[in-house]
Amino acid sequence: MLDDLGSLDPGSTVPPYRQIAAHLRSQIVGRAPGTKLPSESQLTSHYGVARMTVRAAMRALQDDGLVRSRQGAGVFVVDPAATSDPAAPRPAEATGITPDFTVHALSAATALLRVHSPEEQLRHLADLAAAVEVGTGVVRRRLVDDRLEADVRAASRQLAAASRRLRQAAADSTVAPEDQIAAARDLARHHLAEALPRRWAHVQAVAARAAVLAMALDEPDGAALCMAAWLHDIGYAPSLAHNGFHPLDGAGHLRASTVDARVVALVAHHSAAASEAAEVGLADELAAFVDEGGIVRDLLWFCDMTTGPDGQPMTFGQRMDEVRARYGPDHYVTRAMAQGMPAREQAVARAWAWICEHGLASSL
Repeated sequence: MLDDLGSLDPGSTVPPYRQIAAHLRSQIVGRAPGTKLPSESQLTSHYGVARMTVRAAMRALQDDGLVRSRQGAGVFVVDPAATSDPAAPRPAEATGITPDFTVHALSAATALLRVHSPEEQLRHLADLAAAVEVGTGVVRRRLVDDRLEADVRAASRQLAAASRRLRQAAADSTVAPEDQIAAARDLARHHLAEALPRRWAHVQAVAARAAVLAMALDEPDGAALCMAAWLHDIGYAPSLAHNGFHPLDGAGHLRASTVDARVVALVAHHSAAASEAAEVGLADELAAFVDEGGIVRDLLWFCDMTTGPDGQPMTFGQRMDEVRARYGPDHYVTRAMAQGMPAREQAVARAWAWICEHGLASSL
C-alpha cells in the first residue's frame, strides 16, 4: 500500500493531513477487512511530515468509520457492514480506554467536589481536565460493556458539576495569580511530560524565561505571560491534536476549560501562528481568537523563538535556521515561516528593546 500512496502537493491549499487522509482513503476502498495500514513511522517518513500530521489523518479516517486502531498492533481496515449501523456496539479497546479509567475519572471528580477554596480547586485542574477529556470521548461511543457505559455517564455528570464549580472559582478575583500559573504548569505537564519529553523540555525553558520577564510587568500581564508560556505548545499533545495545527488545537482545548480567554488567545496566536494557519487553510478558525498585539504577546513570541527544541537558549536567527533545517525547504511550515517572518522579526525587535529598557538582558 505504501508504494501506491504518492506524495503531498506543496502548492495545494488542502492541509497536509487532509491530503494524507485522501490518499489513504483511496487505497482503503476495496481492501479486505483486517488489512493493516502502513505504520505511523512509515507514513511520517514517506510524506516527510510530523507525527501529529499523520495522527490527524488517521483520526479523520477513524471518524469516517474506515479504520480502527488496535493498541500495540496498528491501524486496520474495518468491515463497512459492521459500521453501517450507528447503534452497533464498538469494542472498548477501540477507544484505548480500560475499565480502570472510571476509577480515575470518579476520583478526579470526587476530589474536586470535596474541596471548597478556589486555590485547592485549581490544583486539581490537571486531573479534572484529563478525566473530562477521557470521559467525553468515551460517552460518545456505545461500548460493549453496558455497565461500563453507565459508569462513564455517571462520572461525566459528576465531572460536569465539578467543572461548573471550577469555572466559577476561576472567575473569582480571590484566585491568586501564582495558583493560576501553577495550574497551567500542571496541565502542560500532564499532557506533555511523558508523551513528548523533548517538547516538555522546550516548554519548561520558555516558561522559565517568561518568569524572568514577568517580574517587570504588572501582575495581570505577568500572570498571562507565564500561563501562556506554559501552555503555548499544549496542542502538540497526541490526545489534543485534532487537526495537526498545534496553536489551534491547544487553544480549542483550553477554550473549553477554565483558562482565561486572554491566555487562550495568546496561545492561539503565538509566534506568528496566523501565517501558518493561512498556509494550511485554517485562517477562519484561528480568527475566532483575538490577537491582542502588545508587549505581552511580543514577549511570549520572543521566549518561544529564542529557545531551542531541547530548551537551549538560541538567538532568533539560530532558531529560525533550526526550524528550516528540521522541516526542509518544501514543507508548509517553512513556507509559512517566510510569509510570517516580518511579523516575527518585528515582535522580537520590540521585545528585545523592552527587555533592554528594563535591564533584563543579562538575566536571560
